[in-house]
Amino acid sequence: MSDIVQTLKFFDNGDQKRERENFQNFLFDRVDQRRTENPISFYRSDFRGARFLFNYFFKNNFSNADFIDCYVESTEFKDCIFKSTEFYNSYLVNVNIQELTFSSTSLVRLVFENTQMSDIKFLSNNIQECKFINTYIADCSFAKTTMDEVTFDKVSFKNVDLSAMTAINLYFSNCRFENVTIDADYLGSYFFKEKYIDLLQLKYRGKLVKLEIDKVELLANLFKLFLEKKRYYEAINIVVQKNFIESNKSSIYPIIRYSALRLIADTNQLVRMYQIEKMFKVLEYYFNTGYIKLYDYYRVIKFFDEVDVSGLSLDDQLVIIGKNQHLKSLVQMSVIEDNMLDGIDPSDLIYLEVVVEDSDEREFEEILEEILRKYTGVDVARNNIYFIIGKRKGSTIYEVLIYLPLGILLINSFTKYLRNNKRNNRISGLRTELASSVLQKMVDKVHEENNPDELRKILEVAQLASNLDPDAFNEDKSTQRLLSLVKAMQGQPAHVSEQTG
Repeated sequence: MSDIVQTLKFFDNGDQKRERENFQNFLFDRVDQRRTENPISFYRSDFRGARFLFNYFFKNNFSNADFIDCYVESTEFKDCIFKSTEFYNSYLVNVNIQELTFSSTSLVRLVFENTQMSDIKFLSNNIQECKFINTYIADCSFAKTTMDEVTFDKVSFKNVDLSAMTAINLYFSNCRFENVTIDADYLGSYFFKEKYIDLLQLKYRGKLVKLEIDKVELLANLFKLFLEKKRYYEAINIVVQKNFIESNKSSIYPIIRYSALRLIADTNQLVRMYQIEKMFKVLEYYFNTGYIKLYDYYRVIKFFDEVDVSGLSLDDQLVIIGKNQHLKSLVQMSVIEDNMLDGIDPSDLIYLEVVVEDSDEREFEEILEEILRKYTGVDVARNNIYFIIGKRKGSTIYEVLIYLPLGILLINSFTKYLRNNKRNNRISGLRTELASSVLQKMVDKVHEENNPDELRKILEVAQLASNLDPDAFNEDKSTQRLLSLVKAMQGQPAHVSEQTG
């Protein structure tokens, strides 16, 4: 039986010093300090688990107080004192904070939603793992403050200087900027999901940077700089931003592979694991934006599945495996937006192994049949489009060789079916690698086929298959044999049978 937490209501008893009091689990309801000549001092008081509803605090002293696991709604703080105050794991909604200073204060794991923040001085604070949602931040200054892992979603900034502090790993989605200044040296650790670079002022070493070069050229120079300094995840982020600005979808897989191999070989464990985790963060944050090719996600997943990390500690190996598994789940379970398929050759093939619960087999097969008939005209009943390659208790393993966009559509449609039926099932066992056995079947088919036109079609499919992941298939003997046949057909089609021997 769980314990019942008793909630007490705060009453203003006229005492101006309510210092060092225990207000744990108290309810502050409609407390209004605007007309009080001597505002209450809450110095070093404990507000753990407290709830604040419809309050107005004016010139109150909250120094050295603790706000842990609090809920604050429809409350205003004006000209209050927050010095060495601790805010942790709390939610603030419809809150107005204005004309005050946060000094030597810690703000960790807070959510600010529908909040107004204006004319605030942040001085020597620690702001970490916070979220600002649908919030207005204006005329705020930051000095000697550290900000890390902070998310801004639908936030409007006006007259804000973020360059006078250490601010890294900031995430901006659907934000508006007016007279906002950031430090150019930290740009690699800022993540944007909207047009931004023309709206920001850049400083470097305390001086405003007059941009006499194109924005894309600036990013290209920053990329080179970060790479030289071994700031790998920031270099990757810059490439993604460059893709966005140029409306380009250049692959980021080569730089991820390059960076990961060097980090895995790095003897500094702290640098190595911090940057590898941030690399995964880049991939997770930009998922469904279209800035990164879906193809790159598959290649990165495959790379971390196969890369040798045996030289790392067990803890580090588990972190990498866990991050990669999380990325797999994201790809498997998320609804893929159409723009993620931009630039992907629709004739690229994908090999899927999908584990389907027995109760969902019929729906899975119907979805697959509907997709194939609609987009390819293929009759599933008359063509061996998929194979059942195994069974385990309560489920069937399907093997499907399908065009990449249709494979994504299949995953999405079946995922929606599971969600609509309020299932917690995952499409478990999903693999997105081309099976070497499929390639071998193509080789066998080449030997059996006598029709040159049909032979060409088979070889074209094989070539597309090899292009899906060149790094993996360059060493595959079946692929090499098929590609040699393709080259032979292109040059001397009459001698194909000799090449197969």
